[in-house]
Amino acid sequence: MVFTPGEGQLSIGLGGHEWVDTAISGAIGLAVQPVLVGTAYGIWKENQLDKQVWQVIDEGAGAPAGTPGTTC
Repeated sequence: MVFTPGEGQLSIGLGGHEWVDTAISGAIGLAVQPVLVGTAYGIWKENQLDKQVWQVIDEGAGAPAGTPGTTC
């Protein structure tokens, strides 16, 4: 997570993800189908985690739910 203070506001961002590992797993998954299923599940779970993190941040900041990247 990256916190950036500004004039009367605080911006919060999630850091980058390691997409190289995902790309390699996806390439292997093209040859070995069970690996592709695991890779797809991992991408989905990571996306769900990002959504949960934003929900906690929004609730803590008192922002309306479902507004990722809200600046307070």
